[in-house]
Amino acid sequence: MMVKEKRGSQYIAHAGAATELIKVRGPKAVCTAFETNLLRSQYGRIIMEAFLRREECFLVRDGWQAINFEGVQKFGSAMLNQLLRIFSRIPSLIKHVRSWHAGSTILTMDQLIEYINSLQGELSSILTTALVEQTPNDDLVFKKIPSLTDDSIYSESLRFRTAEGAIFHTWRWTAVLIVNLCMANLLRGDALRPEIANAAQHICMSCEYAATLRPLGAQFLQLPLIVTYSVSSEQVKHWILRKINLLVEEMHISFERGYLETIAALVVGNLD
Repeated sequence: MMVKEKRGSQYIAHAGAATELIKVRGPKAVCTAFETNLLRSQYGRIIMEAFLRREECFLVRDGWQAINFEGVQKFGSAMLNQLLRIFSRIPSLIKHVRSWHAGSTILTMDQLIEYINSLQGELSSILTTALVEQTPNDDLVFKKIPSLTDDSIYSESLRFRTAEGAIFHTWRWTAVLIVNLCMANLLRGDALRPEIANAAQHICMSCEYAATLRPLGAQFLQLPLIVTYSVSSEQVKHWILRKINLLVEEMHISFERGYLETIAALVVGNLD
């Protein structure tokens, strides 16, 4: 990554320090509204760091899963909280799949398949809940519209009603993509490739909306785009690199292809 000015790196360092503080203090320290909101704001970053370190996310351990977010009033925010709790289990899945191939896993093939089926069921259930309980004016509503840019790859884009809805759907598509990638890797088949491609396409179609939230509000799409990059054609990889740099340009950060490929390899390398 090439940082042209310090403002972007200062934000990244600040966010990293916040997540480390949360971890060191432990779940028992999350007992006020401020601390709960701080945890919610860093949940996605904590999960991203677990991917990059190729380790279990500490949010799946005793105490963290029991933290109560029920005070959240907005439907979209409540559903997003549930999704991120599901998502926090995915770094463990990737670690187990890699370990299985290396012959050092503590889980059998059947146990891995059961783990994946459990995650797939939860991701399907949370989408069903979102679709059944929402109204046309709810936070999670989105629709397809013609692309507003001169885009030769995606002629349509997705318009979300709220930022919470955009984060919910793009991270759910990312979770679906990774979980199905793990299943396809274990079974050595192509049956799940259409679903993987569909999730990747929807993530890419979310870029125009994310651009309206720049600079910091657009950060939610970085992990989805990095995961999508790993399963894309060369043409789409160039497109994703350009879009990510457009999303972060106001933070004075520029991603190079080599850096993006390194990050993608850390997150989902050896799974495609």
